[in-house]
Amino acid sequence: MKNKTATFIDKIIHGDALETLQRFDENSIDIVLDPFLGSGTTAKMALLTGRNYLGCDISDEYCEIARQRVEQAQAQQFLFGG
Repeated sequence: MKNKTATFIDKIIHGDALETLQRFDENSIDIVLDPFLGSGTTAKMALLTGRNYLGCDISDEYCEIARQRVEQAQAQQFLFGG
């Protein structure tokens, strides 16, 4: 499965998800829970806002896509000092 849909959706909701997570006081949320992980957009946004995350999905395929997206975001943060 290609990740084109996840990339498109990420572009659409990236700003909204990031803005929503940034509204919370840094100390008010320690862990973001996403029981329908899908392609991992919520986990990625949690990571980008300095929060821990926990996600699960019934599909092993989507879990793998989410894992890859989070790893990519972590690598970018490491490279660019995010």
